[in-house]
Amino acid sequence: MNCINCKASFNLEFALSNSAFSWPEMQTIWYVCPDCNKGNHIRFNSQKVELIKSVTNNGTSWETVHDYFEPTIDVRIDSMYLHVWFDGKHFEIKSRV
Repeated sequence: MNCINCKASFNLEFALSNSAFSWPEMQTIWYVCPDCNKGNHIRFNSQKVELIKSVTNNGTSWETVHDYFEPTIDVRIDSMYLHVWFDGKHFEIKSRV
């Protein structure tokens, strides 16, 4: 994957392990690129990962910048965490709200 701001490469496991928080209802995490120190929204669906960006100031409308087919991705949400299974590993990313 590549940062949408500086195009630096990062791997998904690193992003999941270093995500600051999530929005479970959107199945999205916030990952800050260590190269440019800017954030990336990464959205998960079954077998799909998307880098997305807001196209409105209030975050009500999003567009996909790049999407990746990933057959090992699965997600589950609850009120406190976004749960992501990737490549046989389970990640719990705490909700921002």
